[in-house]
This record gives sequence, structure tokens and C-alpha cells, in this order.
Amino acid sequence: MKYFIPSIFMMLLIYLFSEMPSEESSLQHSRVIAFFQWLGIDLLQWLGKNTVWWVRKTAHFVIFGTLSLTFLWGFFKNSINKPYGLAWLFSFFYAIGDEIHQYFVPGRAAQFTDILIDSLGATVFLFITRILLYLFKILLTK
Repeated sequence: MKYFIPSIFMMLLIYLFSEMPSEESSLQHSRVIAFFQWLGIDLLQWLGKNTVWWVRKTAHFVIFGTLSLTFLWGFFKNSINKPYGLAWLFSFFYAIGDEIHQYFVPGRAAQFTDILIDSLGATVFLFITRILLYLFKILLTK
């Protein structure tokens, strides 16, 4: 069970982000845009009027990709069969739960596209991890 502590932490983090009313959520995205400007990357110029949308969807993709890796680690450490599939499945079901939760938060809405983006993030992160672990295994056996 201790190997799932990172998963629990990530789920709590996602819950807290989802719990934010829309005004506070927009403020968080403005901070991300300001941070990139501080780094010398002008997202507003690069992405135009869709900047906030891209920041929001990228956050979904990365956060749920990271959640899937925490599940994967927990399944690996507990020697559970089919860890990649289970990590994806748990991430997918948490994405559904997250959108249902957002439906009840003032100013927020449940969006099917967010579930798709969350699932895509989990898929890509798990796929890249599987490839990297496979390549690492090949390098170790040479």
C-alpha cells in the first residue's frame, strides 16, 4: 500500500485543483502564463487567443500522465499483473470522477473532452515509459 502514496498525493492534488471555482482556476492559469513570460517565453504571442485553453488542456494532459505513472509504480512494486493496463484504467476512472466532481463546482463544468485529454496523457506517458524501460533493459543486457 505504501507504494501508492504518490498516487494518493496526485489524486488529492487533482481534487484540490478541481475544487477551485472558475475565477480562482483562471488566476492559476494566468500565473502559469506569467511564469513562462518570466522565462522569456511569450505564450500569448505564440498561442494567441487560445493560450488559456492550451494551458488548461496541457495541465490536464501532464497531471493525468503523471498520475498514471504513480499508479504504474505502485502496481510494479506490488508485483501486480498487467500494470500498464491497470495504471491506465485507474487514471481513466479517476478522470471520469474528476469531471463528475467539477460538475458540482460553481463556475466549472464536466467536459467529455477533458476525459479524452486526461486519458491521452496517461496513454502517452505510459507508452513512453514502456519504451524507455524496454530500451534500458536492452542496454543492461549488452
